[in-house]
Amino acid sequence: MAARTEPERGGALGRLEHMVALATRPWVVVVGAGLSSPDISTWSQLYAKLYDELEQEAMGSEADLERLAKSIQGLTDSTASYWEKFGILKSAIPAKYRNVIRQEFEKSDRVPIPAVYNTLWSLPLRGVLSLNLDAFSRRSATQMQSQSEIKVYEGRDAGKLQRMLSAPHRFLYQLHGNFDNEDSWVFSKRELDALYAQPGYDSFLRTVFTQYHVVFVGVSADDIAIGSPLEALSKAGISGPEHFWITDRSDDDAIRWADAAMVERVPYPSGKHEQVATILRSLGKAKAAEPSALPVVREKAGFHEFIVSPEELAKLSTDDIRARLNGHAKYLLGQGNLHVFDSFLDKYDEMIDRSWYIPPRPTDYTIFDYTITSYSAKGAFGTVYRAVDSSGKSIALKLLKREIRGDAASLHAFRRGVEAMKILGSRQVPGMVTYQDASEIPAYVTMDWVEGPNLQTAKEAHLVEEWATILDIFVKATTIISAAHRLPEKVLHRDIRPANVMLRDGWATQGDFDVVVLDFDLATYSGAKSDSVIADGSALGYLAPEQFRSESGSRSALVDSFGLGMTLYYLAGRQEPDAYFQRDARFRDLVRRAARVPPESSYKATARRIERLIINATHDAQRERWSVDIILYEAQRIQNASGPRESPLDADLAAEEIANHCVLMRDRYVWQESEDAAVYSIASGPRVRVSGVANSFDVFLEIDWADDGTQNRSRLNKYLGDRIVAASALLGKGGWTITRQTSSGRQALIRATLRVESDTDYAHEGDLLGQALEGLTFN
Repeated sequence: MAARTEPERGGALGRLEHMVALATRPWVVVVGAGLSSPDISTWSQLYAKLYDELEQEAMGSEADLERLAKSIQGLTDSTASYWEKFGILKSAIPAKYRNVIRQEFEKSDRVPIPAVYNTLWSLPLRGVLSLNLDAFSRRSATQMQSQSEIKVYEGRDAGKLQRMLSAPHRFLYQLHGNFDNEDSWVFSKRELDALYAQPGYDSFLRTVFTQYHVVFVGVSADDIAIGSPLEALSKAGISGPEHFWITDRSDDDAIRWADAAMVERVPYPSGKHEQVATILRSLGKAKAAEPSALPVVREKAGFHEFIVSPEELAKLSTDDIRARLNGHAKYLLGQGNLHVFDSFLDKYDEMIDRSWYIPPRPTDYTIFDYTITSYSAKGAFGTVYRAVDSSGKSIALKLLKREIRGDAASLHAFRRGVEAMKILGSRQVPGMVTYQDASEIPAYVTMDWVEGPNLQTAKEAHLVEEWATILDIFVKATTIISAAHRLPEKVLHRDIRPANVMLRDGWATQGDFDVVVLDFDLATYSGAKSDSVIADGSALGYLAPEQFRSESGSRSALVDSFGLGMTLYYLAGRQEPDAYFQRDARFRDLVRRAARVPPESSYKATARRIERLIINATHDAQRERWSVDIILYEAQRIQNASGPRESPLDADLAAEEIANHCVLMRDRYVWQESEDAAVYSIASGPRVRVSGVANSFDVFLEIDWADDGTQNRSRLNKYLGDRIVAASALLGKGGWTITRQTSSGRQALIRATLRVESDTDYAHEGDLLGQALEGLTFN
């Protein structure tokens, strides 16, 4: 039999592709030395070079040999790991050790970047954790024009930068340092132990392993040290999401480590390392198949092995017909023969159709053991009735449209939705209405009655007007969606819109609403049209574009990102989005207008940040959308910024707040996402940049006045120096520390920093900045 040359589909690779396509959690790649260039020495080659240097030095004199004999003996110990050997070499020949390593890895700034890195950065991953000192990952990011989206950190800073894991930016953590900073190197056992001893580092890795999917690529036996927290979590009985290791190793040590760390190996043939790129490319094209779901019959139905003919059945009451049909269906499904079940559906088609009958005035009408008390609403998928069960408890009975019987996609979606509600109920996900019962003869679902308006009704009734209320509801709804995504079964919603979010007892509640999300995965929109039996015209604007296409791709958590973004747009401006609204040339302007409808929040930058949240959640291209966890993170930050401040604002939030309190910048600045900076160029004046990093409390200000040669500013030079001094003095009054102040004939510059506190007066800071800028503006 010929050797396999392509990675096998299905199995571990299929599960990895499924994980990436679903996008219910962020995922990162841990890069090891196996992805490096052949121009860069491997661990063993680098060790050999350093050992040669040690031997040469030992041969210099008898004194040198005597001095280094113990080191040489330690290196001959067959049980010593490379971590221990590099520690010995560093102590023995420190200068040569530093120079050899630096010269070796400096090559990575010059030699071609391995193509696999470009493949990596083209994937929809959140970031890369590199165990290498080389510059390939960073260079590749630049080459792929992704550098503006990526924050680069060193491993020793990981602990204090842990919050950046949830930020919108992609990241590169160089866990073991980079070649041009010797203090960051992690080559020896002592350096590795020191890294793990850094405050928060172990917690950082635990967060990654418990909140993210992790894919190990190019990881060797010695690189596996990063997996020690994984092994510790496994031993402690703490289970995180699925992790994968793309590897050609099948030796006992590799299998033992993978089993101990609960990492699934994605194998490829030994030595066929080119298949790593093939596997990674497959992740970029991965689509999650729709899961199958069994037909739905009433759990309370009795077993009826035998059933009378359709002609005899027609003589019974409608409710008796329903009971007999469900009882026989339950028996047939218990036998596990779906072909026989399908034949039963064909034979009793007329009676099944009759099971859908509901009178025009259904009050006091009984369907199974539910008595309808009133008509509630006609929705996109069918009709909702209020009813009581046999115990007198109020329930909602949702009867889908009859047409579902002739639409295989809609019928399968109904089955998936019932399965989803069962899972959510058994997992006790907060914010879910309690599922009661379901059948597809006729297709209905019953669940607890939720007294209160849905979001659409509440918005129309002016119950949801202030930003505090909007954000409270939105954060609660997004938290429910996120919790469903993170279940082992990875439950998606795919029909998020205001009508599917309810406020329990909302008519009687003043704020702090109890949010309930309905109808998880109950409908399908593959190839949806305005006359779809599932989607009505008013719902189409909340659908991601991939839900209108017949090909796969709509089974992704990023579909829910889109629905959340459009729901937030509606909550802000009370405007229903049309289908493909995100493609409208006016989209950004309309989003900006909607974000300015609610009264201004105490956090002045709220509208601008909401505007960006909506746009980033609703990108037309699925892979460009923010994931649900990023949407939740950003919404919570905006919400917290608007509330009582017991701690300082993060610097990026503070920077934008200062810009919004500055008259000259307000509504005129451009927010540079990659730099966390508000930037504005003032006509006949300076360019100003206010920035901050989300994990710090230091705001940076740069005011740059330059003569670009387009105007004659030579006569202004004599005033510029004095005005720069005056502007700096004004800023000093607000607590700014001036770090640079220059003024020459053609250019002037002020750089300053401000450490924000919980009681920082942003109105005062913005006003002082405005005065400083006015002083530097020439008419």
